[in-house]
Order: sequence, then structure tokens, then C-alpha cells
Amino acid sequence: MASLKKIVLGIIIAVVILFFGGIALLGIGYEGVKQESTPYKEGTEPVTSDKTASPVLEIGETAKSSRLQVTVFSAEKMKKYSYYSDIFESNQEKTASPGNLFVLIDAEIVNIGSDRDFGGYVKFTMTDSQGFKYDPDFYLGTDGLDAFSEIFQNQKIRGKAVFQVPETATGLKLQYDFGDIIVGTKLATWII
Repeated sequence: MASLKKIVLGIIIAVVILFFGGIALLGIGYEGVKQESTPYKEGTEPVTSDKTASPVLEIGETAKSSRLQVTVFSAEKMKKYSYYSDIFESNQEKTASPGNLFVLIDAEIVNIGSDRDFGGYVKFTMTDSQGFKYDPDFYLGTDGLDAFSEIFQNQKIRGKAVFQVPETATGLKLQYDFGDIIVGTKLATWII
């Protein structure tokens, strides 16, 4: 029994070493990608001097990095939204809780870089002028962005995401994180 515990402990230690060793290897040679992963407004030159730059865009504009291109086509504030339900096979309505409203966004994410990348509504957040941060709610419609999607080169995904914010929230900004675990946070911001 004691030797079985030693074997299991040895396997766990080996897995941990391989995991962290793999992360370290990914970091080698990744320095050049860090600058390129910084998002910039489409139609402008990439900013390479400020690796923490966060472009500020209007709704309808596109943010790009060396890997992804994100366009936010619309952002609408509403007390309720309509969606099609596969379960009930009919149109349904979702109403915001009292004192809140929804901000429904329509966005597209395109892989313009590597063989595959990841995107989805979980990379979006919303902030207000008071500094409060809002994560997306689960959008009920069939036309929604997936939470986390694998996107292959030249593939795009388009859909909706929804946020519930207080009716009194002002200065709303939508943000998309182009970063990852290695390069850190790389935000692009759209003014609502």
C-alpha cells in the first residue's frame, strides 16, 4: 500500500513538472508575439512602443491584433429582449431584474493569425464611469456567441452577448481581452 502511494505521488509530481515545463517552453520565443498581440484600431498602425495600449473605439469599429480581429456592430440598451427558444420552439422574452437593464451587443470575432485561437463572450466585460465591472450574462437566444469557441485560421464567429447593468450606470464601455495567460491582459474598448 505504501509503495502504491509513492507511485501515485511520483506520477502527480511528474505531471506538475511537465505542465509547468510546458508553460515555460511556450514562453520561450513568445516575446515577439507579446507586442503583436496588443490590439489597435483597424486602419491605424499597430502600437509597438506601449505594450499596454488600449485602443478606444466607437460601435461599428474594429480592433485588431496579430491574432484576432473583433468588430462590435451594435450595442443596444433595453429592459427586455426577444429571442428564439429551441426548447419551446417559439419566440420568448427575457426581462431585466428591477432597477436594471440589458445591454445587448452584436459582435464578430475573426482569427486572422495562427492555425487556431480561442474567442467567445467570456472575453468581453463592461465597465461604467464608477469603475464597476460587469461580466456577461447567459444570452438565451440561438444567435448568441458561445462562451468559449475554438476558431481556426480565417474562420469567424458572430453572435450576441448580453450584460445586465443598473439603469443608473453611466459611461458604459465594452472591453474585449485580446490577451492570454502568457501575454497578460490586452484590452480594446468600445464606448457605448
